[in-house]
Amino acid sequence: MLHSKTKKDAWILMVIVLVTSLRDAALKNKERRMDFDGDCFTDADYLNLMGVSKDSFDDICKHVKDIRHTAVRSIRTCLGIFLTKLRSGMSNKMLSTLFNVGPDAIKRAITSGRKALMTDFVPKNIGFNHVTREEIISNHTRHLAQTLFGGPLLPAILVIDGTYIYIQKSSKFQFPRRSYNMHKHRPLVKPMIFVSTTGYIVSVLGPYLRHSKNNDAEILKHALKTDEEAIRSWLQEDDIFIVDRDFRDSIDFLEAMEIKSEMPSFLKKNQKQHTVEESNTSRLVPKLRWVVESVNGRLKTWRFLNNIVPNSQIPYIRDYVQSILFVQ
Repeated sequence: MLHSKTKKDAWILMVIVLVTSLRDAALKNKERRMDFDGDCFTDADYLNLMGVSKDSFDDICKHVKDIRHTAVRSIRTCLGIFLTKLRSGMSNKMLSTLFNVGPDAIKRAITSGRKALMTDFVPKNIGFNHVTREEIISNHTRHLAQTLFGGPLLPAILVIDGTYIYIQKSSKFQFPRRSYNMHKHRPLVKPMIFVSTTGYIVSVLGPYLRHSKNNDAEILKHALKTDEEAIRSWLQEDDIFIVDRDFRDSIDFLEAMEIKSEMPSFLKKNQKQHTVEESNTSRLVPKLRWVVESVNGRLKTWRFLNNIVPNSQIPYIRDYVQSILFVQ
């Protein structure tokens, strides 16, 4: 009995010593904070926290001007907190503990970082207005793609696909009905991504509601009908969209606009097997379409978008997607 009491007292003493040492360390460093202005982080830390190297982060900061520099918040700190939020998906309270900044200041830093990137940087590097059709054909189109589908006309070839971003269930009635996806059995929205055959990101449209009546084909038709980002002026006759079978209901609409489409073949009624030509053509599409799947895969490595996005952040999903795809 005496031996057991002695062990218990020793364990309590050890806990007291540990807590005291932690308290002393916290008191010594309470004026210090982890920021991106000094040498707190190594290049590996930058990659782990923000998904970009230190040199890339330095280059981004040089071009961002639309953030007010204060005694407790610099341009580098705002962008660092914003990218760390997207990369890690941590809550604002966790970021507050990590950077020794109040939760309100964390929220303001995230907002400032997002607005600054969308004002100073992202529109110059993503969107149909930032690159010409001729540049895509000359610098961002694989020779294989022109050989397989382009021919002597040298059209612009774009690969199109969307990706799911899950959102919270809303307390309202109409919005959950329009955002609920029967395939995934949960509410979500879907950005539509346009890339060249080399994987160069041309634009991100949306996000769009993804209910039963708003499939990928309807989303593409809506983008073309509304001429979002002046896409119809950018495209020309005989340009090519490489898509999957989810876009099958938009084929007639694209043909009416004189835009060609390439997608895997369907079995016709009472047909049990594809012909040799249909099989070979269907195999060619994945050889070029994998680049957009790669972009979608890299996007989901940023945990904020891979988790359930709060409904309050839905209006900014497009900003988040474009910021992530740009800094990668």
